[in-house]
This record gives sequence, C-alpha cells and structure tokens, in this order.
Amino acid sequence: MNGEFDQSKNKFEAMSREHRIAILSDGQILKITYWANNGEECDPMEATDCVCGPCKDGLWYALDLTKTQTVESN
Repeated sequence: MNGEFDQSKNKFEAMSREHRIAILSDGQILKITYWANNGEECDPMEATDCVCGPCKDGLWYALDLTKTQTVESN
C-alpha cells in the first residue's frame, strides 16, 4: 500500500446498531467499538458517531451517523 490508503477501494455499504458492525464494500465486517453523541460515550441507538475496526489493513474508521440513511430489513 506504500503508506497510502485508497478510499475508493473501500466504502461503507451498511452498518447495524443492533449487531454493532459496519460492512465495507469489499465484504469486510468491522466491529463497532465506540458509540458517541456530542463527544460523550452513549448507547448505540442514541449515537451520532461511532468508531469501528480494524480492517484487514489495520485501519480504524470514524463514522458520522448523521449522514446515514435508515433502511428496514426483513
């Protein structure tokens, strides 16, 4: 990777508050380890941000949950 991360390769496809996971476009499933609302740790259902990882390249991600869309699944 030469010290650079190509974000075009991995985009977030989905996340589940209930299962505490995020899924990347390449199929990697990352554990969400920290949930926050206004910088304070909170319950996943109240979170506006979260941290997940590491991915197979050892990277951690911070997600802004205010920019996500809720989709119901069966």
